[in-house]
Amino acid sequence: AGGAAAGAGGRLSEAVLRRLPPVQTLRMHMHQYYASRGITGLTSPVIGGVEVDLAGLLMAVLQRGGYDVVTERKSWRDVNLALGLNTSAQSNTTALVRNHYEKLLLAFERYIANGLYFMEFNIAAAPAGVGFPGRLSGAQQGAWPVQQQQQQQQQQQQQE
Repeated sequence: AGGAAAGAGGRLSEAVLRRLPPVQTLRMHMHQYYASRGITGLTSPVIGGVEVDLAGLLMAVLQRGGYDVVTERKSWRDVNLALGLNTSAQSNTTALVRNHYEKLLLAFERYIANGLYFMEFNIAAAPAGVGFPGRLSGAQQGAWPVQQQQQQQQQQQQQE
């Protein structure tokens, strides 16, 4: 499960992307991950007058294959546009976004890619027919955490 998560060239596999929970859950897990490593008060950077949601930035990069692919393909401008950042408002916007990603999110991306995220947060494979959370309908997004919670409750009952 560990090293197989990232494909050739550091690209995250579609299977990894399908296993990710909705952005709200991912955001919560991100804060727990950093808190468990002694990093608290993780704040969203403000770039060009826009507060950049860290979970949204992470998802924008993951949807494009991950940090290595985005960097190799020079797709950081596309990431900026996905976040609603005006790249002409500040000439170094792209560099700032990449820099913040490297400092704040790259370690978490690697944590996802090596499979530890799924083990530590007890995330099972996505139910059949459920795709990448960025493309889930509202009903599916609402159902996903409920399904995860039900699985965890069942596992706890089996252990008792």
